[in-house]
Amino acid sequence: KDNVELELTVGDAHLEAFALIYIAKEMGYFEDEKLKVDLKKFAYGKDGLDDVLKGGTDITTVYETPFIRKRLEGNDIKIISSL
Repeated sequence: KDNVELELTVGDAHLEAFALIYIAKEMGYFEDEKLKVDLKKFAYGKDGLDDVLKGGTDITTVYETPFIRKRLEGNDIKIISSL
């Protein structure tokens, strides 16, 4: 089980607020945890969230407003971290 690598596609609006993702990737933190992380860039966080809902991305960076709107529309989504 220790040799299993998990692949994860992370959507990103490519804003300074989400720089920790790039720092973690550059510093090798994901690899240390046996995560193969692919970053998928979006113009806006809401686009990344739409891609998650379509199954194209595993998780994404997004601000609160698009998240709340999608949740109020009845989408079963969760926040796993907040800045």
